[in-house]
Amino acid sequence: MSNQTKEKLNKKQETKTTKEKEKEKEKQDKQFIQEGLALISNPKDNSVFYNPVQIINRDMSTLVIQTYAQLITQELTKIGKKKKNKIPSIQYRKDRKSISFQIKEEATKRIKNRSFEEFKGLKILEALSASGLRSIRYFKEIDGVSKILANDLSETAYESIQQNVKLNQLNPESEVIPTHSDAIDLMMKHRQLELQFDVIDLDPYGSPSIFLEPTIQCIKSGGLLCVTCTDMTVLCGSNPTNVHTKYGALPIKKYYCHEFALRLVLGTLEKTANKFKKYIVPVLSLSMDFYIRMFVRVFEGPGEARKGASKLSHVFQSTISNQFQFISLVDTKYDSQNKNKNNQNPDLFRPNTISNTNLFDPNFKQSWKIAGPIWNQPIHDQNFVEKAIDFLTQNKQELSFSTHKRMLGILKMAKSELPDSPLYYSLQDLNATFKGSCLPLKKLKSALVNAGYKQSGTHCLKNAIKTNAPIDYIYQIYYAWFEQNGEKEQVTKKLKINHPYLLHLFSQFSELEPNQIKIDFTPPKDVKNESSIKAFFPNPEKHWGPKKRASGKSAVKENPQNTDKKQKN
Repeated sequence: MSNQTKEKLNKKQETKTTKEKEKEKEKQDKQFIQEGLALISNPKDNSVFYNPVQIINRDMSTLVIQTYAQLITQELTKIGKKKKNKIPSIQYRKDRKSISFQIKEEATKRIKNRSFEEFKGLKILEALSASGLRSIRYFKEIDGVSKILANDLSETAYESIQQNVKLNQLNPESEVIPTHSDAIDLMMKHRQLELQFDVIDLDPYGSPSIFLEPTIQCIKSGGLLCVTCTDMTVLCGSNPTNVHTKYGALPIKKYYCHEFALRLVLGTLEKTANKFKKYIVPVLSLSMDFYIRMFVRVFEGPGEARKGASKLSHVFQSTISNQFQFISLVDTKYDSQNKNKNNQNPDLFRPNTISNTNLFDPNFKQSWKIAGPIWNQPIHDQNFVEKAIDFLTQNKQELSFSTHKRMLGILKMAKSELPDSPLYYSLQDLNATFKGSCLPLKKLKSALVNAGYKQSGTHCLKNAIKTNAPIDYIYQIYYAWFEQNGEKEQVTKKLKINHPYLLHLFSQFSELEPNQIKIDFTPPKDVKNESSIKAFFPNPEKHWGPKKRASGKSAVKENPQNTDKKQKN
């Protein structure tokens, strides 16, 4: 054999060896998933559920729980200092900058029954853990965690949790503890005060409704409840009966359905908490991709729980215009005749009444669709969100969030939302109503601000607006826009056919004096600065959405009567 032939054979063998190594490496890469600081196995047969779309869900949850850990520690510290007792001591990483909250006296009163002397860190429950990825990330990435229970009913998932805990070199007896139980049974066994959790994470496949009552019962006062709902199709109005069965409220199919879904579930959480003399305070409520994610604190307080009805409203949606109205379940004005011994009004409410003046236009007949009841209070704690943004920006290099940019954009948008203007108007829907030249969003915002009204965007929908302006004034802005562009007569003719109510309003506007319609479209500074917030990003790949349910073995198969629990786990 010649030397040239030998050299060719050697090169072929080297090339083959290199390709085999690359294939082996690629094979190993497919066997494991690296997310944040956690490494987990990746079963090819989909026996354990994993969805990369929800990376931002886990990133955001890690950030929120980290922010909460610092908040609850500072609250307990203030109580300890006030009573001159031992105060909580949590070790934080030297490479991270902590954040400081201004703890008010009211905040410490809400958690006065907490045993601050025994607080050694957060005790977390992930009730539906699947692979254990979320629990492992929480323990490795969040400062101030004492232990985490990673639970799943599926036998395959339980084995996967054990394997992944070992893979990440964590102690399965004191750090991330795998448990193989029905989530409801597990939570009901932790109702006693000394067994309760500081943080509970509910991230089911579908609706969390059957888990809400046991969850509320086993969370500490002032604890953080993290809830995901992936049943957005029904929550957005496709099956009202189904929603009422699960959540005790009726949805509506409108452009604001994503925030409506958030408020509907928050209302359900409040009603559930009220049953046990508790109440909720949302710190962050988000609509992302194909699901909604809510972070709420749960407090004990019979007095505040009695006020739960005042935090819920029905939504009346006009069938002939974009107008919607919130009507509270109760009349929040206390009855002055019912006073207690201290001459103070008790927490008594009367059923609310609807009058022609607050809902119906006496000059025009219109019908309304009724939905709800839903949460009518703020869905974010602006101070909490601001501190989360501070922690995210100050520790950018130290944190392992692959979705950092999107997280920052969503949080900034959430912080900028008007807290006292529930729901929003879609620019696309408004423009489609008139069938004229489209009014740019910046022009609409500018006109509202220049008229003295408040406005903001929303993280739920890109081209949408929240405002405290009445819908009639928004229509007046459109009237001025069409008049400025010489389209008033053309649009009015179309309204005669499709929208007699808007035609009625336009005829009223035409009777006003020119000085009575002064719409200024000049952009003020705060509207110009809004464009710097980027909260909406394109999907990184095709088929970006929900995945199939995991196909692993479940302990429920031994008991066919528990089919519903099998589906939820």
